[in-house]
Amino acid sequence: MSYDFQIDNDKGDTSLYSLEVEVHSSIFKFIHGNKLDFPFVNRFSDYYSDAKFSEKELSSLIDEIESLESHFSCSGSTLAALKEIKKLASQALAKNGVLRGYCD
Repeated sequence: MSYDFQIDNDKGDTSLYSLEVEVHSSIFKFIHGNKLDFPFVNRFSDYYSDAKFSEKELSSLIDEIESLESHFSCSGSTLAALKEIKKLASQALAKNGVLRGYCD
């Protein structure tokens, strides 16, 4: 089971990234353990709840992910996952779409 991110737009884009539970856990253990404030990233902290990022929110999500990346420079799989989510968010922004996250 994974937490999937998918672009939702009127162009029929089906770009998808699947975040594995172990990587999801490492991201949020770090955030909560260090009492960091990432309101947009925290929207997908509950593995079993859906999240939606509007076109207006995507830039803030991307900024938060970029800030988090520096904390995971030594963690290959976590850093790679953050980069993939950021890439998908950037694609959604460029395509005037939204980004959805959901447990699959």
